[in-house]
Amino acid sequence: MIKKAEASRIPFHKALKDLLKSRRPNIGQDIEALCNEYGRSTLPEIRAHINKIVSTTYARSTLKVKVEMMRAWGYPETMIFDYVANGVDRLLGTPGGPRDGDDVRVRAARILIAIPPPTAAGRAVAGSAPVPTSTNGQRPH
Repeated sequence: MIKKAEASRIPFHKALKDLLKSRRPNIGQDIEALCNEYGRSTLPEIRAHINKIVSTTYARSTLKVKVEMMRAWGYPETMIFDYVANGVDRLLGTPGGPRDGDDVRVRAARILIAIPPPTAAGRAVAGSAPVPTSTNGQRPH
């Protein structure tokens, strides 16, 4: 599952970017369908670990740091998208916030593609920071 999550990151981002460029009328629904197509599952122990450290160790970290940490632990990009969308959803109905669920998904997609996944060489697609490492210099397992 972790290898599948890693292999699908860049194609998912490309498909998300293509959807955003398309300016289609029901883009939010198309984003939801894309996420369903890629799947939203991971190992229960990874989900539990991510939920724990996002609310404790990484609670005050920036979204970018949280996203990079989730990727380093093998969390699927669709589930990272859901995490970002959940944060955007909290702004629903506020001044300047999203209008509806479709707008939530579009805004979350824009946020996520602004934090590109690392390429096979370990560098992020758009030149952002490399994947975080543990204190001993190795990726967490």
